[in-house]
Amino acid sequence: MYNSWILQQVRYNLIRSINSLKDWFYQGMWKIITKKQCTWCNQTKLLSEFYSKEKFKRSGEAYIYYHPECKQCSINRSKKWKSKNKESVRISNVKYNNSDRRRYLKKIFMSREEPKLKYRNWQRLNKDKIKNYRLSRQIKTHNISSLEWENCKLYFNHCCAYCGLDESTHKEINKQQLHQEHVIHDGRNDLKNCVPSCKSCNGIKNIRTVNHFFNNSELFTRDRYLKIYQWLRFDVYKYLEKK
Repeated sequence: MYNSWILQQVRYNLIRSINSLKDWFYQGMWKIITKKQCTWCNQTKLLSEFYSKEKFKRSGEAYIYYHPECKQCSINRSKKWKSKNKESVRISNVKYNNSDRRRYLKKIFMSREEPKLKYRNWQRLNKDKIKNYRLSRQIKTHNISSLEWENCKLYFNHCCAYCGLDESTHKEINKQQLHQEHVIHDGRNDLKNCVPSCKSCNGIKNIRTVNHFFNNSELFTRDRYLKIYQWLRFDVYKYLEKK
């Protein structure tokens, strides 16, 4: 009975020693293996230059997985793909910007005291800028004739140049005609900088550029973007009245 107990203790201590030896060996191996070859550029680099994340084996044991491509190659490949698939990237960005997660994160950010204090301090220190901006908005009107405006609306089929809302529906919803929208916010006030816009698009675009509005609007399609470009770059000169 006593001898069997001694054998069990010896066996237990032996197993513990073997396990500790395994742990020491694997830890030593991880310390030795500090470099990895990139499958994209075939260069051997430090593990810190590869993206990594923690994974789990079926047994539940955790380990660190390193991406086969280095960080720089991953970035270059991503840029190359984005340059060839601009429309897919735009659609993906629009979906994300209009997603609930994006709104939630924005709401959390704006609920912090730091952005609020920063904005209030800016308002307090830039009262003249705010006053001049409000005055500029009051006098910012187009100097175009009624015939030029009708031709402009006719060119866009009497619809909003950004979302395609027709003028009759716009009158029913907003009780007003389409707006004369400045494509370039601080640009000229004649027909060369004017497109018809609904109340909603005019308010959302505000002082933003056309490219920024295009990349963040679901209704502003690529065809409408190209039509606005065609109008401002070439076709507007056909409808200008001589003064």
